[in-house]
Amino acid sequence: MTIIPYERRSMQLYWLSDTIGVSDQLSPEDVLELSSMGVRSIICNRPDGESESGQPDAESIRQASKKLAIEFAFHPVESNFQTEQDASEMAKHLCDLPKPIIAYCRSGGRSTALIGLAEQLQFINLQELE
Repeated sequence: MTIIPYERRSMQLYWLSDTIGVSDQLSPEDVLELSSMGVRSIICNRPDGESESGQPDAESIRQASKKLAIEFAFHPVESNFQTEQDASEMAKHLCDLPKPIIAYCRSGGRSTALIGLAEQLQFINLQELE
C-alpha cells in the first residue's frame, strides 16, 4: 500500500470586485500567499468546529494574519441562513477594514451570499468600496 502525503491544493479565490474577494477554507499557510498578493484584511465567516475535524480554527488564521500585519475579523454566520444583522455587520467590516479584503468560509459560497445580501439591502455598493 502506497501512502501519498496530503498536500493542500491552492485555495479557491474569487474576486467580486477589485478589492473584495472570497475563498474557501484558509489554512495558516494560505495567509502567507495572500500577503504576497497584497491582501490587507481577512474576514472569517465560518464558525469554528463547523464540520471536519481538520478545519483550522479562526484563532490560527488570526495569529498567522497578525504575524504578517494583516487585519482579521471573525464574523461567523450560519451556512444556509444569514440575517439582516449579519449583513449589516459584514458591510461594516467591508467598509472599515483595509483593502484588499478576503472573506472566507467552507466553500466561499456563504461569504459571497452574505456580501450579496449586504449589497441587496443597500448597506454597501461593492463598486464604491474600491
